[in-house]
Amino acid sequence: MRPVTLHGGRHDETGRHHEAGRKDKGVVGAMTTPMPVLDLDDEAAIGAADRHAVLRSAATAGAQLRAAQAAVDEGELTGLAGMRPRSLVLVTAAGRPARAAALVSSTATLGFPVVRVPTTPSWVGPLDVVVVAGDDAGDPALAHATDAALRRRAETVVVAPFEGPLRDVAAGRARSLAPRIPAHPRHMLMRYLAGFLAVAAELGRPDEAAAVDLAALADAADAEAVRGGPGNEIFHNPAKSLASRVHGRRVVFTGADAPHVELARHAGEAAVFAGAVAASAPLPDVVAAAPTFRPAADVDPLFFDPDLDDPGDRPIRAFAFSSVADEDTTRRRLATVPDAEVLVASELGEQSGDVVAQLVTLATRVDLAAAYLQLMGGH
Repeated sequence: MRPVTLHGGRHDETGRHHEAGRKDKGVVGAMTTPMPVLDLDDEAAIGAADRHAVLRSAATAGAQLRAAQAAVDEGELTGLAGMRPRSLVLVTAAGRPARAAALVSSTATLGFPVVRVPTTPSWVGPLDVVVVAGDDAGDPALAHATDAALRRRAETVVVAPFEGPLRDVAAGRARSLAPRIPAHPRHMLMRYLAGFLAVAAELGRPDEAAAVDLAALADAADAEAVRGGPGNEIFHNPAKSLASRVHGRRVVFTGADAPHVELARHAGEAAVFAGAVAASAPLPDVVAAAPTFRPAADVDPLFFDPDLDDPGDRPIRAFAFSSVADEDTTRRRLATVPDAEVLVASELGEQSGDVVAQLVTLATRVDLAAAYLQLMGGH
């Protein structure tokens, strides 16, 4: 291997650095250099780095949606079609199930209320539909919630692994939308969203059921996964581009309205999983905190080097999720934030007016970007 010249010295075949004019004595005179960053345009390098199939797992959003539709087609929700319940009650464990429930309750336009709760309410009865969702079939809280809903004769659907104590409670008594597509836990948001949307679609009137088209949403998610695939160059790849803009920075995610704030929380969690320093907050709070986002007065953000400079001097970049319709308004609201971007799903074509399709697209982009960020080393 040829010696490589770097800052007045060289690296020998062992990779150790020698300063010019000085003999190498152990670590004396050695220079610490930043580790190389994964080239996001090198598909082979990405494949070699992805030993845990994080990218593949992040790209399963469309498959999760199709799996829910397949379950409906197979009759898993038989008896719910056209039912007009007093309320749809979403009983969820904390984390992704609760976030998916928040997305549904803030976007659904149904003829009955959607209620989000951590346990089955005492007022639930035969006129209600209860959906119990979580990722741990052994969680006593899920089994208790399911049993309580069934004892009160509510129509009950379980969106969780159908095994263990949960199966003992629900077998033969509740409908099941058990997971069919394997994925890392961090990529299961779409699993719960698909389950909730499937139930909501069945409960509506026949003319309303088409308002939630799981197949069309799956197409949107798959299209985003193709755009964000490892074979697409960064300038034509929204996920890679987002990962590169997050890398080396402290970031805060926000949203223009309630569903996009939930998406921002998902993005902040995904970025933390990838090793980044990230947070999420509602847009008014981000705007109010903007004066503190600036780095120290003697630090020029243009020349900030995340590998050499003090991490405490890293500038903070804000990313705001918005619908296409609210993009301009969101940009004006961010005018006082020194380093901010608005993220929208502008590639949907005929689905451009579908807020849920936009959320599904952006959630898929976030998961893929976090996967690339993890492969890059997070921070």
